[in-house]
Amino acid sequence: MHFSDTKDNVLKMDAMISHFLHIPFPEELPDTVWAQKWAQVKFLADKGILGNFKGLQL
Repeated sequence: MHFSDTKDNVLKMDAMISHFLHIPFPEELPDTVWAQKWAQVKFLADKGILGNFKGLQL
């Protein structure tokens, strides 16, 4: 994976954390908390709660 692809994915992940979990600046979270919040977004996506994001792959 190219570095810019990784950076782009992190920006998308931050946007999803911010939007779906109402966390205004997820990039400022400690890494462990950020990972927990991303796991929560993935859980919601896998359960179909976020709409058309089931099986989200980033």
